[in-house]
Amino acid sequence: TSGLLFVKWSETAPNGLYAAESEGLTALKQTGAVRVPQQLLLSDPTPDAPRENNAVLFIVLEYIAPHTPQNHALFARKTAQALAALHQWKPD
Repeated sequence: TSGLLFVKWSETAPNGLYAAESEGLTALKQTGAVRVPQQLLLSDPTPDAPRENNAVLFIVLEYIAPHTPQNHALFARKTAQALAALHQWKPD
């Protein structure tokens, strides 16, 4: 990573919220169709686990810097192709 991180956290999120996000990111990454940030750390108990003393839930991800495309038509075409590939992907 570049050293920058993206952290999502919550004191009030239900247990399992960030774990579900992690599973979704893993599934997206398996398709190879779109760029997915690397997952670095997760703190999220299972939905039925007790929550200790107002524990903060969080997920730490690689930071992917936004950028403005130089060629908007090319960007739109590549985005459409990636979206189509994502929808056509079938697990092994």
